[in-house]
Parts: sequence; C-alpha cells; structure tokens
Amino acid sequence: MGLIVASGLCLALWVVLWCFHIAARDAAMISFSLFLVAAAVRTVGEQVRQSNSREG
Repeated sequence: MGLIVASGLCLALWVVLWCFHIAARDAAMISFSLFLVAAAVRTVGEQVRQSNSREG
C-alpha cells in the first residue's frame, strides 16, 4: 500500500514539475517574442526617422 501511495506522490510531483517546465518555457518564448518585436519596432522606427531626415 505504501508503494502505491509513494508512486502516486511521485507521479503527482512529476506532473506538477512538468507543468512548471511548460509554463517556464512558454514564458521564455513569450518574452523572447516580445524582445524580437521590440527590436523590429526599434529598427523600423530608426529607418523611418532616417528616411524622414533625408527627405527633409
């Protein structure tokens, strides 16, 4: 009986850690995507500013 309880607890702990792992990976992907979007917006903004200063 103790072996069943122990294996059940191990399985529950593994599931919780797996969920945390997926959440951490998703958070890392979201922050990385936001970083890429911010870099792209900054690059486009600089190009627009340069083209406006050239025309002016």
